[in-house]
Amino acid sequence: MKTFVDINVKPPIGEYRVQEQMAKMAGQMGLSVVGVRFPSGIASSEIESSREIFRSRGLDVAVGIDLVPNNRKQLLTQLGALRNKFEIVRVICSDTKIAEVASRDSRVDLISLEHQKSFRSRLSALCNCKSALELEISRLIAPSLKARSESLKALCEEIILAERCDVDIVISSGATNAITLRAPRDMASVFTFLGMPKDVSLKAVSNKPLELIKANRDRLSGNSAGSGVRLVRVKRQ
Repeated sequence: MKTFVDINVKPPIGEYRVQEQMAKMAGQMGLSVVGVRFPSGIASSEIESSREIFRSRGLDVAVGIDLVPNNRKQLLTQLGALRNKFEIVRVICSDTKIAEVASRDSRVDLISLEHQKSFRSRLSALCNCKSALELEISRLIAPSLKARSESLKALCEEIILAERCDVDIVISSGATNAITLRAPRDMASVFTFLGMPKDVSLKAVSNKPLELIKANRDRLSGNSAGSGVRLVRVKRQ
């Protein structure tokens, strides 16, 4: 039986009733693991409050952060300061140069190319990419028909390029309230419709995000010495 994950749920800060509704709905939709995602600069007390609300519903909770750097220097500074404080780090790439740096930095778990407007810029970011590409269902919920059409085209292109460049994909809801949460199989079905193989889309809401979370938990616990290397401590008799 698959363990399903939504690695990007954005609890509205301070709105605890809304967060409780989201936690309840997530469990009812069949999610076992939820990534609660925050912008940089959020107080640790707010993060803990949100974590406990989702945990109280029996969910495994992974805390993540979204970085939106203005330039390469700011990105590297943020990664140095925040990488070891969060289980998931995503970079929202505001321009092509940042996308190229973020996609090749092993400290970055996920990248978002939502703001990359051309096919060429997306290809440049995904060529030799070390991070996984995150695709959010929320990108399809736009205020105008033109914006929805552009988002749909961009997501289809990102699916094609990720396959071409052998980049892992993680699918998430990007939900900010209970109404915008989506069941994991429904999310997978949307991206299957957009051209992703069915087995790949299912892994993108289960195996792939789970692997990211597990690897980072191992690293943060001190049980990992690097990619694919696990430390084993032997007690002396």
